[in-house]
Amino acid sequence: VGKVTGLILQRQGYSVEVENSPVRAVEIFLSRPDDFELVITDLNMPGLSGTELAAQLHACRPNLPILLSSGFSANLTPESLRSVGIREVMSKPVSSLDLRETVHRNLPPRPSESDPDHCRR
Repeated sequence: VGKVTGLILQRQGYSVEVENSPVRAVEIFLSRPDDFELVITDLNMPGLSGTELAAQLHACRPNLPILLSSGFSANLTPESLRSVGIREVMSKPVSSLDLRETVHRNLPPRPSESDPDHCRR
């Protein structure tokens, strides 16, 4: 799922790094936290849940947009999600259109989107 998600986003022009181990993902992030503009995580993963992963990243970069993908989120409240930095939950299965729109909505505008005169400089 991570590879497919990565391919969808790469086709949209995003630079993507996919890591299947949540523990390794935290290690990579903490080694270079400024290299990431957004994180997508799953709720249920071996070794570390998506909310636990989000909490560790949020402690390092409180303004980092974190998106959670989940097929089941009955125990998650908006307050508990916000407290660990999760901005939105994408319900599984996530369509490629929903993925692209959710990522776009949570990233700062690209120069071409925020500055129509960027090519004139």
